[in-house]
Amino acid sequence: MPDLASDFNHSRFQPGTPGGFYESYFQRANHPTRPLAFWIRYTIFSPKGRPRDAIGELWAIWFDGERGTHTVAKSEFPVGQFVFSREGLAARIGEAILEPGGLQGAAESRGHRIQWDLSYAGENAGRPAAGPLRRGAVRGRRARGHRGLARQPEP
Repeated sequence: MPDLASDFNHSRFQPGTPGGFYESYFQRANHPTRPLAFWIRYTIFSPKGRPRDAIGELWAIWFDGERGTHTVAKSEFPVGQFVFSREGLAARIGEAILEPGGLQGAAESRGHRIQWDLSYAGENAGRPAAGPLRRGAVRGRRARGHRGLARQPEP
């Protein structure tokens, strides 16, 4: 039986193709006892008919239920400043990276900066929540070995 992670966990993006394209990978986690959470997304967007205008996007949201706030940051990078692997789970947008077992980077906009340096492990870490894994993968994923998530307020 084929390994689903190697069959599904790579980019389908083909730089320079005019058909239009959107693809994203994301990591999210909730604090186990407090109303705190984050969501980080690595995205490729290539507008139909304009492959030279393709961009790599970093999105990050910090949800703080204790204060009743959320902070959003988004950074965009043009062609040549992002790479998504067609061989496996690996992406670079600007200096941010996503790879099996971890993700590091920062997003910044409108006076907000969210920075992350995360690692994860477990039976389903880095596996797609698709096909036969869908039911168990969502429940079984755990972000462990958290090395830091920093929210920097407006200057």
